[in-house]
Amino acid sequence: MSSIMARQDVPERRGNRVLQAQRRLFLRASDIILIVAINAVLVVAMWVRHGGLDQLGSTSAKFTAAGQITALLGTYGALVQIFLMSRTPWLERRFGMDGLAQWHRWLGFSVVILIGAHVVFSTVGYALGDGKSVVAEAWTLVTTYPYVLMATVATGLLIMTAITSLRAVRGQMKWETWRFLHLYAYLAVALAFGHELAVGTDFSSDFVAIWYWVGLYVA
Repeated sequence: MSSIMARQDVPERRGNRVLQAQRRLFLRASDIILIVAINAVLVVAMWVRHGGLDQLGSTSAKFTAAGQITALLGTYGALVQIFLMSRTPWLERRFGMDGLAQWHRWLGFSVVILIGAHVVFSTVGYALGDGKSVVAEAWTLVTTYPYVLMATVATGLLIMTAITSLRAVRGQMKWETWRFLHLYAYLAVALAFGHELAVGTDFSSDFVAIWYWVGLYVA
């Protein structure tokens, strides 16, 4: 009788372990979301502090402002993405490599969307302000505006990294080749940071903002 009861307890214990594991995963996801959200709010708050909302006047200014905030959030997302896959021991023990890889992948495509939105919004905003077509304005920005070519290269590298990370594409590549191409994301982030330092209003006169972003990059 006791052996029968013991066998009946096995599924219940397994069910409890599964439930506890699900709860731990939920807390882990909540921890990540909280940390990411707090810093995202700080990024937006600094943008507002530097006159982000004050730019919402003309249509061209609205597009330009949207380009600024999407650039800041996209760059921040890229830093979070790199941090998640930094192979930090305590981070791996806390969240597990599978969980970190899923977040890394989701953030990667989100970053590309945000940076792409930055390019579109900024180009349209400047085009409306200058009275040019979008194509003509894009050419002007790349060829005459300082540090825009740097940002263009960074955007191209990010797009390349995202495309080669698609399962259909990645499956056709050797792991070594994919890894080599994936490392260009670090160069893209470095170029983007140089672009932000040079032309970003969040860095022009705010010592706190400069060191906050430097801290994010160093971390």
